[in-house]
Amino acid sequence: MLEVNIGGLADAMMPFVERDIPVLIEGETGIGKTYIARNVIKPALEEFSGLPVDYHDIRVSGLLPEDFTGIPDKTNDPVTGEPIVRWARSAVNPVDNGKMHLIALEEITHNRALFAPLYRFVAEREDAAGYKLPKNHRIIAACNPRSDQSGDAKLFKALERRFAHIRVRTSNMDTVNFGKENNWDVRLLAFLKKYPELNHKMSNEDPAWPTPSRWEQVNKFMNLSIPQIESAASAIVGKGVAMKFAAEIDAMVSNIPRLAEVASNPMTAKVPDDDQHQLVIARMLSRAISVNNAEAFVTYMRRLSPDIASLVANDIVNDMRLPYRVIDLARTLIS
Repeated sequence: MLEVNIGGLADAMMPFVERDIPVLIEGETGIGKTYIARNVIKPALEEFSGLPVDYHDIRVSGLLPEDFTGIPDKTNDPVTGEPIVRWARSAVNPVDNGKMHLIALEEITHNRALFAPLYRFVAEREDAAGYKLPKNHRIIAACNPRSDQSGDAKLFKALERRFAHIRVRTSNMDTVNFGKENNWDVRLLAFLKKYPELNHKMSNEDPAWPTPSRWEQVNKFMNLSIPQIESAASAIVGKGVAMKFAAEIDAMVSNIPRLAEVASNPMTAKVPDDDQHQLVIARMLSRAISVNNAEAFVTYMRRLSPDIASLVANDIVNDMRLPYRVIDLARTLIS
């Protein structure tokens, strides 16, 4: 089995997808398997095939055997007139419309009763009623490790060997980098960097527990007050984690100067002692920098840890939307 971090999953999958080899991705709940399939593999397959791609998200855990067999229809033979049974095309088998079809079998190991029709679907490329899959299609599948107690069963060997197997490891830095690329709140990113063990932590007591996808949901509440953020986070990632998160945000508020203060008094505005709090204010400055405030912001950033100032300055330099004057000032911070 090939093992990769979530950030390397798409690159690991595509050679198999291009060659029409079904891929089974094993990884814990909420780490981004489905996101990669829908948002990275799908457009990559469109580019590779030159065809528009229809993405089919099939949640195997919620299906019945007849979803793979189709429904029988009693009719008469058109020649003999004898009563016969014809099976309708199954619900999981896409109609061939000339497009490429990316068929994602999610939670494939949750339903042992479907292993036999799944074998026919993956191995023979047809549903249990005998209808072939579309001419242009690819199959990917996903499951959780049995260690995460989500009810997964082991595939039988004949089905198991029809897949290329990739195990995805959780990676806090991949989550943080994903958050940066998608403009997550800098306070949330700083929290995850400071407490990487809370990126993904299962709980046997609380049905709400932190995963990368759940932190993405928490990010949607970051424009609210701290008590409101804590309340929402309690429902999404669990009460204990939410309390710790709210306490950290509260500490940031006490230690981080306002942007207006930095712009007005870059030499006297408070510099936090905590490196993660320094990173928060540096990221805030990098997102708000402009021609009007660049000189003051860069002056303040020179008072930060050199590594942090250099890191954020690189982000500014690589932001092609910014004017050259801003970029030139930022370059003076790069060590």
